[in-house]
Amino acid sequence: MTITTKTKFLSSTALSKELNMPTKAVFEILQTNGLIVRENNNWILTEDGKK
Repeated sequence: MTITTKTKFLSSTALSKELNMPTKAVFEILQTNGLIVRENNNWILTEDGKK
């Protein structure tokens, strides 16, 4: 029997709504803590950000 789990990630907008914080503040926290990086004008989760 194989069990698979699917991880669901929240968008930064959804996360900011959940936390009742401005999206810009959420991005700043995520970036400061090494959870996201900017690549080619896109925000990408780091390996730590995927945990």
